Amino acid sequence: MNTAQTVARIAVFDDHLAFAESLGLVLSMPDDLVVVECADRTPDPAELLARHPLDLIVCDQHLGSSTDGISFVKSLREINSDVPVVLLTAYGSPGLRAEIAQVPNLHYLSKATPVRAVVAAVRSVLAGLPIGEVSPTRTGPKLRQRELDVLERLGTGMRAADIATDLGISLHTVRDHIKSVLVALDASSQLEAVLNAQRLGLIEPPI
Repeated sequence: MNTAQTVARIAVFDDHLAFAESLGLVLSMPDDLVVVECADRTPDPAELLARHPLDLIVCDQHLGSSTDGISFVKSLREINSDVPVVLLTAYGSPGLRAEIAQVPNLHYLSKATPVRAVVAAVRSVLAGLPIGEVSPTRTGPKLRQRELDVLERLGTGMRAADIATDLGISLHTVRDHIKSVLVALDASSQLEAVLNAQRLGLIEPPI
């Protein structure tokens, strides 16, 4: 009887090498998982797959100025690789999640997720199951979509008048949304609201 255990091979990429290596150590602890490569940048996809027949890649979305996680995954798909990828980011804005949903076999996970939940999420993806709502322990305020639209534009430095034009709504309505956002985020200024929203992962910071 063959009792050999199947071991899943994983690569981990994060712009902070210490984080990548720490996560790699954690993921390699179970007998059925092994991290075969850790780095602070993503390699050429074809060269990576030539080195390792991977079962899963864990990749940070923010990888410095040269590339980002989604672009790396799209490069993988262009060479017909369907290896599943778990994308880590501290800023899981609605816009980013929508972009992730358009890429085959790409899964999102917050960097604030507890370590045990990360391992569980990796196992789910390896089993062909969705990660589901694995979320950090903290919870953010509930904002309506139009409030998020206004907030995202505030984060890019747009003025209220420009936001009104961009969204096709009145300046008065924009100002009402800003007031609601300030209250929801417990902020005394637009800048503080933007910073709080970035910290909570409601919007992404400028790259």
